[in-house]
Amino acid sequence: MGGTAVESINENILVTIIIYISLFCVVLVSLLASPAPISIEAVDLILIILPLLMGLYSLIATRTYRLHLTENYLLIAATFYLSYLLISLLIGLLHGVPLLNVLRSIGPYINFFPLLLLGFLSPTVFRPSIVMFTLISVGIFQIIYLIYLYFAYSGVGSTTLHILINRITFMDQRTTLPLFLSVAVLPLAFSIYYSQSRLKNVFLNLLSFMLILMGFFAGIITLTRSIFLSVIFGWIVYLMLYLYYQSKMNSALLLPLLKKISIYLFCFICIIIFVSCFKTVQMIEAGLFSRFSDSSHLQNADFSNGRLYDEWIPAITTWANSDILGILFGIGSGYPFIILSGEERTYIHNLCIYNLVYGGFYGLLTCLLLYLVLLKTLIYRAFQTQNIAYLAFAALLMSMFFYAQFFAVHKGFAFNVMLFVIMAIALCRPENRSPISNSS
Repeated sequence: MGGTAVESINENILVTIIIYISLFCVVLVSLLASPAPISIEAVDLILIILPLLMGLYSLIATRTYRLHLTENYLLIAATFYLSYLLISLLIGLLHGVPLLNVLRSIGPYINFFPLLLLGFLSPTVFRPSIVMFTLISVGIFQIIYLIYLYFAYSGVGSTTLHILINRITFMDQRTTLPLFLSVAVLPLAFSIYYSQSRLKNVFLNLLSFMLILMGFFAGIITLTRSIFLSVIFGWIVYLMLYLYYQSKMNSALLLPLLKKISIYLFCFICIIIFVSCFKTVQMIEAGLFSRFSDSSHLQNADFSNGRLYDEWIPAITTWANSDILGILFGIGSGYPFIILSGEERTYIHNLCIYNLVYGGFYGLLTCLLLYLVLLKTLIYRAFQTQNIAYLAFAALLMSMFFYAQFFAVHKGFAFNVMLFVIMAIALCRPENRSPISNSS
């Protein structure tokens, strides 16, 4: 009897390690792979095969999973979202778009659906902490790469105009992937962690604060407005969710919590003021703020492409001029539209407009439904388990959604890997308690 229990524990540990390594590989490869591949390469095959194998294993290993109402809603929303993608694929083919172009266009959205099946695994095998550690680890790799690019190329000049002209986002599309958002947002769950060990509290608070600062700094050195705002938006969402959570769970903790947040905010402002004394940081800040100001003397370096007039309006016009099938279900995956400059495009720097144009009213509604249901499920899990890690994932989800309204990051592998992994976390029915809880 005891031997069987030990063997079962060892088997769970082995499976957890395999799942973690596989998930880490998928997330890492999504960072390394070309964001817009012209053809299918060896790296792309990994992103196709590995999620499929993980999904198949999840189905095979799951024997007694019974859906509750919460999981039902999430799976229904995911099913509607999948149906929109398949309809878009079919319409694209009916419009004469080559099969390879259709697959290239829709592949990043549909390829990682098998990762959703990880949510059927036992909570002893698939835990939020594993996903959190994976996303933060790969996010740190991206941040290191961003810092290297900046100081090796952009930061070698002595003027703000130079770093604007040589922004790192012009050098490599991987710099705009949202993995660094995990480093800026997810550690918020640790910043208010409580345990009986004071030393452990101090260590986790310092570690989380350093990681958050790293993510914030990574967002700044890109000199990209949407990235900077996405980080801030993620923080605001988490703060609002956590205050709501505390008001429901233990309103007596609200005042001490507000005091702690005030201390964090004060320390953060002091650090920003201190590092702003350095000329390099001053140039970065001046470059970033100049991108928000039309009256700046550096506005000629703003390189904004006026997406509203150049891309968004032409894309919507193409959709609006389509037939009733196009209005309801979109113009079809891979079908190009012409932007103001005359260039043909099959992507849009706005998630909602993209779903409207390529999925019609049906595609837009299914996308919004998916994000809304996923957000509500994550919040429900936080209350169900008293695990604030779910609130951090909810804030990360909203940060990604905000970012995708201004950048075509939603067509990237990394964005969709993150989305479906978060869905798997929400789908997985957890144990009653978790290491990252709000017990104080």
